[in-house]
Amino acid sequence: GGLSREEIETLCILHAVSARACSVAELLARFGISSALESALLDALAPLVARGWIAVEGGRVSRTQAGSDRLAGRLAELGVASRA
Repeated sequence: GGLSREEIETLCILHAVSARACSVAELLARFGISSALESALLDALAPLVARGWIAVEGGRVSRTQAGSDRLAGRLAELGVASRA
């Protein structure tokens, strides 16, 4: 089946965050989003944090092993090579 918008956004976030921690400001820059939208970004990350795919600590964001597994597994299902 096709991908929902939510799943596309989730995969994009998981890819952008990477397994190495980055600051929230760095993540905003990766998406080309204004720093004024920091709280909106954190709200968007909340469901991924709840699933255990993203960790947010001390203003730093990282992809967990579970998040890396989810990203790699879903991309493999879709037949997409990942360099994440």
